[in-house]
Amino acid sequence: MRRKKEAIREKKDQKFWFLASCLAFSVICVLAAIFRGTLHTFHSDDAIAVLLAREQLHSGWLIPPDWSYAYEYWILSLNLLVLPFLKLTGQMLLSRQLAVMVQFFLLQIVFYRFLKRLVSRNGALLGCIFLTAPLSFIQMEHFYFQATYATTILWSFVILLLLFAFLERKTLKSELPCAIALGALIIALGCGGTRTLGTVLLPAAAGMGIVVLMECDYRIPALLQKRRLLVKAGFVGLAMVLGILAGNRLLALGQTQGSQAMVICKTSDFFSNFAAFFTSFLQVYGCFEAETLMSATGILGVLKLLLAVFCGMVVPVSLLAVFGKLTKAQKFYVGYSVCVFLVIFYMMVFCELKNAYYFLPVYVNNVVLTCMFIEYFREPAAKTFQKILDLAVPGFLIPLALLSCVVYGKYNYASVERWAGFDTVDLGLMEFLKQEGLEFGYSDFFNAQCYTVASNGAVEIVSVNEEYGWNEEEERFVAYVRHPSHARQWLSSKRWYQEGYHDGGSFVMTRTEFLNELSSAFLENAVRTLTYGKYTILVYEESMANCRWE
Repeated sequence: MRRKKEAIREKKDQKFWFLASCLAFSVICVLAAIFRGTLHTFHSDDAIAVLLAREQLHSGWLIPPDWSYAYEYWILSLNLLVLPFLKLTGQMLLSRQLAVMVQFFLLQIVFYRFLKRLVSRNGALLGCIFLTAPLSFIQMEHFYFQATYATTILWSFVILLLLFAFLERKTLKSELPCAIALGALIIALGCGGTRTLGTVLLPAAAGMGIVVLMECDYRIPALLQKRRLLVKAGFVGLAMVLGILAGNRLLALGQTQGSQAMVICKTSDFFSNFAAFFTSFLQVYGCFEAETLMSATGILGVLKLLLAVFCGMVVPVSLLAVFGKLTKAQKFYVGYSVCVFLVIFYMMVFCELKNAYYFLPVYVNNVVLTCMFIEYFREPAAKTFQKILDLAVPGFLIPLALLSCVVYGKYNYASVERWAGFDTVDLGLMEFLKQEGLEFGYSDFFNAQCYTVASNGAVEIVSVNEEYGWNEEEERFVAYVRHPSHARQWLSSKRWYQEGYHDGGSFVMTRTEFLNELSSAFLENAVRTLTYGKYTILVYEESMANCRWE
């Protein structure tokens, strides 16, 4: 018996070190991608965290008074990690890469600690491998380049960890630190906007509601006797209400465009929206990135499709079927995951919000559920099914994750011209502007802020009014910045457009095909007209904020 236990322990240790080695390999590939690929995939959405951090350092305020946000305030966002690196190094792009790296490691630590509450340490390591391995361009962009959803997911698991700890504490002395941390975090996240509310806070409340009901065997009269639990639930609910009220109060400051409108779709659009939702599910798993089936990427796409069906369909349905037999913590997470899915399903199918990256929180939840599935169904299963699961993990799941890490970690990012649907930084154009001695200019949003960060401020381009459609044929560029009120107040600072911000010459950059959209005064007052590729650059002796054209 003793030898048998030692053999089992040794086998578990071997699995642990195998999984740890796979995770280390995945981490190395991701770090290589972050430091090798960020500049080649860089666009203006990626630049905002750095520029906001610069404005925070300049103003000394967490919310700079001159800054204009989009639909929500950035309270606990990537810019907070950029701040110290920008202060120490003065290098914009490097500061962003270092901040993404730190966020990546923080997410790994928090995610592992959370998974340990639901599964064994080997199961937690397996989950970390799947969270690390990018299966699609969408994951690379929103986890490691733009990295916005990595931030959201990090805070969601911090909230869940604190919520677990808070519900488990039995004495006031142990409850108080958890209550303070949890309450402050919920209020801060509530200030962020509707996205965090819908995909983090409300699902967490739903998971907590399931725990509360389980404590009284789903009998409401018995619930009234759980006074301590009701007080805790009331405290969390109050913190969420305060967060929503604080967020609404911030909106009254006028630094955002207001809450993002959840416009209900037309009845005729329902089926097309549903199809888009299902397509987004497959896109997040990287099923549509190959051009031909009979190729390495085509075969990889088929394997990802099998993984998507298993993790996204078989796993959730199976766990719901055995919901009553799960542990309390596992039931909590299943309830949380269902709520996240329903929120995103309603948002994408019944509203006019169809971007595939909205599905990423569901993808991450499926990673956790898959780890739960493997451990739960392995124990009571017949020996044949146990062997299938034992072979599936090292024989299919892990190799697929590692292969994806290799593909994206070594991907030639320089060949990507329109990453995530946007024009990325043209390194040749940036060098051309430097050689021509052009330091300050104006352009449309996606050809502006990214160059400021990529050149480390050597070429500063600010965005101006535009009508920008997803279809390039609908794109229009209107550059008439002669007063700060003409600037598009969207992820920018009003001080960039004020007199005295820049002394000296300036330029206006637009696509050559849209040159006739400019006022004739711009053509007449230009001292030089330059062209580079698809762009025309009009050069002036002074900045637009200082000019006095009649």
